[in-house]
Amino acid sequence: MPDDGQVHPGDMGAEPWRPFEIDKFLELERVMLTREQVKTDRERLKLERARFKATRKHAPKAPKQLRDTPERHAYRPQDKALRVYSTCRAQFAEWEQVVRLLDLPVTQKTIFTAAAGPHPKTQDNIMNLHGLSYPRDWPPSTWPKEPPGQI
Repeated sequence: MPDDGQVHPGDMGAEPWRPFEIDKFLELERVMLTREQVKTDRERLKLERARFKATRKHAPKAPKQLRDTPERHAYRPQDKALRVYSTCRAQFAEWEQVVRLLDLPVTQKTIFTAAAGPHPKTQDNIMNLHGLSYPRDWPPSTWPKEPPGQI
């Protein structure tokens, strides 16, 4: 081949791996090895957690304590005023007045949409709590002053 004047780096007499390049290479290998160890440890922990959860699912559970009072599971409105019959009656009467001022029929749906009252199902639950039912004891202006009692 004709001589083009270029010299190959390997022909220059330099070592292909200098000592500082070897240190960099070894450090890079250490970092890569550490990353692989961390990744392997994470996978091992995931498997151990999965095995632990699987064994817990099949383990016998402790019996739940029986509650003495069935009222504990009865419906209770979040609004504390609706838990007491007198304040509940007053609130429903107020919602009824708002609906009547808008010239709308007084239904659970119109109390919900026009008067910003609770959802109709919630209204049913509140009425049942006080011993009332929707079509029979409707509208709220007909409710007695004393609570009729629970059904």
